[in-house]
Amino acid sequence: MTHGYNGSQVLFRQTKARALAARRFAREADQEQAEGRSGIERRQREKDAVIATLVLAQGAGEAYVNWVFLQASVTPRGTWIDRWGGLRNAARELGRDDKFGLPGEHRKFFNELDALSVKVTRVRHIE
Repeated sequence: MTHGYNGSQVLFRQTKARALAARRFAREADQEQAEGRSGIERRQREKDAVIATLVLAQGAGEAYVNWVFLQASVTPRGTWIDRWGGLRNAARELGRDDKFGLPGEHRKFFNELDALSVKVTRVRHIE
């Protein structure tokens, strides 16, 4: 089955837009500070845009991976990190090059991020 609509592209475009906005807010905050004003409001908008960029980027990546699995009629398994690793199987099913994947250092980094998010969640539940 072909799923012609790839919703991850919408998220990728919004990611790019928020990243550009973050840069613009940073420039505006710098300019305000150079003029002797605080720049606090612009700096806060910059931070908000950076956070939105990160969330959208992860969502776009995950949406893309799921779309590839749908295209290949392969059932994804495990965490989103496992799904990235499983892209080889989906690529092979689609007749594409399956000689790609997460290098070891990236996989280690993502696993550390996943462990960190679990710790943060646990701390929030304790407080």
